[in-house]
Amino acid sequence: RRRLGQKLKHPQLADLAAGRHGEEAAPHVRQHELALVAQSRVLAAIDDVVPAPTEAMLGRVLVTLDRYGVPRVFDGLSAEPVMPVGPADAAIASTPAIEAAGKGILRIDAVAISCGRSQEGTGWVAEPGLVVTNAHVVAGAEQVTVTTPQGQRSRAEVVAFDPDRDLAVLAVSRLEVAPLRLGADLGHGDEAVIAGYPGGGPYRVAAARVRGSLSARGDDIYGTTGVTRELYALRADVHPGNSGGPLLRTDGSVAGVVFARSVDDPHTAYALRLEELRPVLAEAGSSGESVGTGRCTAA
Repeated sequence: RRRLGQKLKHPQLADLAAGRHGEEAAPHVRQHELALVAQSRVLAAIDDVVPAPTEAMLGRVLVTLDRYGVPRVFDGLSAEPVMPVGPADAAIASTPAIEAAGKGILRIDAVAISCGRSQEGTGWVAEPGLVVTNAHVVAGAEQVTVTTPQGQRSRAEVVAFDPDRDLAVLAVSRLEVAPLRLGADLGHGDEAVIAGYPGGGPYRVAAARVRGSLSARGDDIYGTTGVTRELYALRADVHPGNSGGPLLRTDGSVAGVVFARSVDDPHTAYALRLEELRPVLAEAGSSGESVGTGRCTAA
């Protein structure tokens, strides 16, 4: 049953890869989605007959927000729990604090020559010269660059790469951008802001509200099972290119790292909590040496 679950593909994957969503998808894509929905119903029936392990009860497949890897964030086949909250006030995304934080949020471009593709995402300055993003954004890349909001483009070296947490840290020489502050934890109902470069740009911000915090048992970025991550569930709309961007508190400090959206609810997204980031950031700061970026994730 786990093998079937691993091979099930997200019904919105074709839309994500083409930058389309919902009713904008082409007719042949919609037909493909219907077939996959039927398959998911079969798998759900199997789940009703064969009890799932207790650690695999949280939800279904989530798709990461770039176009290349699709690691499972949740084990299991039942619907993921969507905790109800009201929409966030859109005005919180246009305050002076959020505008100031935008100066430390960068576009990431990674070229994986051996795989014949390029990958885009978002990153943010966590310490002087150190930029945080998702591991799946730079997986398999031989060349990584960052671009500031002012258009300054610089080469980056990967100095931490964690495929389990889906986090990476980049070192950028002579990066004259002030770090963002790490903030306090968020709670149920708190408002927040998602900032980044959906679709590869331009830079955009969007209001979000926290549905809750949870532990999710799933796969690493290569599909290996047994990874548990601490997450925020958010009421938010996110798109390809938002991967690796910060989840901002209303004061402009960082509360998490955006990396996934829900398969069951188009207005639910997920961010890694800071307890996932801190050990990766500490490793990068202590070594300062380039590390490998692993192999490319599945296309």
